[in-house]
Amino acid sequence: MKKEDELRSLSLAKLLEMEMLPESQGKSVIYGQNCIVVHNMKTENSNQKFPVFMHPTRVNIILLVLCLKGSAELQSDLQHCHIEENTLFICKPGTILQLLGEQRMEISAIVMDMSMQEELIISFQKLLPHYSRLEKLTVFPLSNSECQRFNTLIGFLFDSISSSPNQLFYHECVRSQLVSLAYEFLSIFSRNLLPDGEKTTHSTRHQDYFRQFINLLGQHFREQRRISFYANQLNITPKYLGTIVMQATGRPASAWVNEYVMAEARTLLRNTSLSIQEIAYALNFPNQSFFGKYFKAHAGVSPSAFRR
Repeated sequence: MKKEDELRSLSLAKLLEMEMLPESQGKSVIYGQNCIVVHNMKTENSNQKFPVFMHPTRVNIILLVLCLKGSAELQSDLQHCHIEENTLFICKPGTILQLLGEQRMEISAIVMDMSMQEELIISFQKLLPHYSRLEKLTVFPLSNSECQRFNTLIGFLFDSISSSPNQLFYHECVRSQLVSLAYEFLSIFSRNLLPDGEKTTHSTRHQDYFRQFINLLGQHFREQRRISFYANQLNITPKYLGTIVMQATGRPASAWVNEYVMAEARTLLRNTSLSIQEIAYALNFPNQSFFGKYFKAHAGVSPSAFRR
């Protein structure tokens, strides 16, 4: 694979190295090396401020952007997104992100790496039947009062990080503010669900298995498409894993695997000059022909037709 064909990537460490956030102006604070919080910051001429996003870039971070004023156009994976006042943009690790034109907004934002997420204990049990919808969420509209409340909570988090790290419960305060923000968002999200959406409940054990499956899938989908691989990693049978995933999301485990693989295949076809054979090898298909048949079965067109 040629270096120029590789997708650019951005980690939290790289973001900190590039010094793109105006911490000296009191608009952003850094918590350790795991989290950045921005509060009420203007992003005029952001293509100059954030040149890395002028090209398709894979972000290896969790990114939440609350738009307070203005608007922006961007592409998240293959989805065109319009961000405007009172919207929350959600970007998950592995997403291919690109800004489209100049952006002028006032925002508050939270940037975290995966290690920070793992420290926060958040229960998704009540929302497991809607996990697939939550997983796909990118731009989420808020009412004016919801936006103001969310921004107030980000302000509390900003203040907690800004206080002295020598305080006895400094880290506990920061993490509790992050958990409060997470539950506030999940509460707002759940208000738009149908009343019968919570009829199905699952044990904590099932919930843990499903979350572990999704985490493993995000790490290994390029190399492994066999459900038995993920079941072995969880020390359960493929049938049991299939039952858990179906009960949690209403979709078979294989559908989740195919969705991850196809999203990556579409992204590579559209955003790189890799040959179809190189993409087939990158996704661990034995040859181009096998990849072509797989892609057409799920997309309805061949990889070459999709690229054209």
